[in-house]
Amino acid sequence: MSRRTWIAGLAVAGAIGWYLFRPELLFVKTKVNEGLPTPAAAQVAPTPGAETAGAALLFSGTFHSVAHETHGTATVHNLGNGRRVVRFTDFATSNGPDVRVYLVAAADASDNETVTKAGFIELGKLKGTEGDQNYEIPADLDLDKYRAVTIWCRRFSVNFATAPLTPANDATTFIIRVENISKGEVLSLSNGGTAPFVSAPVLWAIHTGTGNPIFTGGRPESGNGLERLAETGNPESLVKSLSAASGVVSVGADARPIGATSNGPLTPGQAYEFEISARPGQALSLAWMFGQSNDLFYGNDSPIALFTSGGEPMRGDVTPQVSLWDAGTEVNEEPGLGPHQGPRQRAEDAGTTERNAIAHVRDRWSYPKTGAVLRLAITPKGDAVSVK
Repeated sequence: MSRRTWIAGLAVAGAIGWYLFRPELLFVKTKVNEGLPTPAAAQVAPTPGAETAGAALLFSGTFHSVAHETHGTATVHNLGNGRRVVRFTDFATSNGPDVRVYLVAAADASDNETVTKAGFIELGKLKGTEGDQNYEIPADLDLDKYRAVTIWCRRFSVNFATAPLTPANDATTFIIRVENISKGEVLSLSNGGTAPFVSAPVLWAIHTGTGNPIFTGGRPESGNGLERLAETGNPESLVKSLSAASGVVSVGADARPIGATSNGPLTPGQAYEFEISARPGQALSLAWMFGQSNDLFYGNDSPIALFTSGGEPMRGDVTPQVSLWDAGTEVNEEPGLGPHQGPRQRAEDAGTTERNAIAHVRDRWSYPKTGAVLRLAITPKGDAVSVK
């Protein structure tokens, strides 16, 4: 074989290898951001937890990686008139050649063989390696049989990742209890006086994904309503903005202490107690005002898990996951004494404005340790003994 023929053969082999493997695609990210399609009017009754009123949530599941790291949530929605879609939210995976979306006739698929042996229906080419996206389901497909969504590389028969689908009625109801466990007046003031520790209404969000939809430490307040909550205790604006946020399944606020006849803050010895509903793959995030402050709030940096990795409901005291944050929107004054704080300020935004990143509180004032004044507990409804 001549040198020229040998070189030409290598070039052809290299071109074929490049075409088959397309290694450059592993580094290409494509992002999409599709909304949930509008449901047919008056065809589907609204379902709690549905992303859009009228689009009934039928199934949900969380992606687990197989050949490539992947995360996100897959949900199945009934849009009426025979239309159903699989929707990915907070989704991210690797790119590759000829990547497709399959519904697999199995409860789960953690390898390649399960997909090929169980059988599958292709829903189309993967629209993007990141972001929210929808895929139409054939009207006559039996979803009691096809119970897993797989990201599949058709060229090499490789399972990138799979999300097992669980019926929507498999939700767990949890009782969330937020308690002010302080006693007496625990704030020592520089003027020699004291003041009680109080906590404002608690905002909660059930969501998917690995991030907290309410705030991100190290970044400025985003204008989503957190400033108003941190400065006045009012969660209304934040509830409204979170209701439209990607990955948020449900959101609300609790403002009435147990045994009270009207809404109000938590004074020493009082507690809020409310119920939320969630499914495996969904988590909890909260925020509420540190009562006598300019812009301080309690919240969890990372989502609070509601289920174990095996899908079992969590229970117990999760107070260590909560800490005191500074929203960075007003200059801090001494807690319990500042003239521009909740009980004393004449109007909203009365304090001196600042624009700092959200961070753990660090100033010259003293604050009680979170675990000394608050307790946050999670109990699956129906447990024989409630966590106190």
